[in-house]
Amino acid sequence: MLRLLDKRRLSIDLESVITDSLSEASHCMSQRKYDCAIANANAVLRMDTGNRHALDIKRKAKEAQDKALSQIQIE
Repeated sequence: MLRLLDKRRLSIDLESVITDSLSEASHCMSQRKYDCAIANANAVLRMDTGNRHALDIKRKAKEAQDKALSQIQIE
């Protein structure tokens, strides 16, 4: 019985960490902090490899990062 409760608690804790990391990734995107967004998305993907929201954030952050880097002009 105790093990079942521990597993449920762990599951709830994991869901909370995933939710918090996704929220932080979204916040980073809104601040154009693409490395931060990618890092938080990767953290989620280490816990939940198929998380579509994390995959979407990571893709969008990488695209935005690539675009920003391509617009840098060195004179």
